[in-house]
Amino acid sequence: MKRLLSLIISLSILAVLYSKLDINSSLNTLKNSDIPTLALSISLIIPLFFLLTFRLIWITPPHCSITYKEYFRLVLLGNILNLVLPAKLGDISKAYFMKKDHNIKGTTALSIILVEKAGDMIGLGTISIIGLLAYGETDPTFLSFIFSISAMIIAGLVALLSRRLCHSGFCLLEMCLPKTLTKKVRPLFLAWTRTQRFLSNYPSITAKLLIISVFISFIHFFGLWLMFKSIVPDLSLLLHFALTPISVLAGLVPLTFSGIGIRDAALVGLFTRYVGAETAAAFGLLFTVRLILFALPGIPFLGLYFSKKKEIK
Repeated sequence: MKRLLSLIISLSILAVLYSKLDINSSLNTLKNSDIPTLALSISLIIPLFFLLTFRLIWITPPHCSITYKEYFRLVLLGNILNLVLPAKLGDISKAYFMKKDHNIKGTTALSIILVEKAGDMIGLGTISIIGLLAYGETDPTFLSFIFSISAMIIAGLVALLSRRLCHSGFCLLEMCLPKTLTKKVRPLFLAWTRTQRFLSNYPSITAKLLIISVFISFIHFFGLWLMFKSIVPDLSLLLHFALTPISVLAGLVPLTFSGIGIRDAALVGLFTRYVGAETAAAFGLLFTVRLILFALPGIPFLGLYFSKKKEIK
């Protein structure tokens, strides 16, 4: 029912958005896209699967015996579930299968996936900050983006590296939350501190996590740039790096189906002044196509999730 509601919200936003645009113009733009550039963009999806797998291997403590094949399956499963669950919650389900199939403590598995998500936010934010600073716009909108994205990166680094600040934050959270909820959150916090201790004991792993997270984001957004460039040959890479990650963050709002609708509206709002509203809407369509292609290899594992859905919840 919730997924149906989110799909209705997505379609409603798209209907309102496209009612104000010339849809035929957007479709004609797509028809005239440069096929070789589009194909190159799609091919860059493949290395992302392996990079995500290597990162998951690196951040999992050595005592967790999981084969490379199983890590790869977890990545594919998370990708397909991110398409059907809001706010990329599909990745969180990987923690269940790490616990169920590999006897990893549930809170430990969840903290591993949260580290992965922190890496994603830091990587995405880094790419956006590079674009925002290098593109050189100094209007209030760009400055607000720089401030907000910088705060997100700092929060991610603090969560990964500072046990003292995390403990202070948890104590503050304890004061605000009811005791019943605090009891549920405490085991996760303790597992998180153990993960922080693991990262602090192995600084090379922390460095690998940060470097590969930025590199994953670079490959992802570079591939998107090629996809957008197939319809706008002179699109600036730095402008794309500055603004497209912000539309991705908008798509994480857990109201729509896989971010569709909100992300499209964000792309139109951000890029209209540079490429026109109809072309920006075509960006949104290409973005959705890329997400679907990225998720397709995980379809064989979709039944595994739905058969265990109640247990995961």
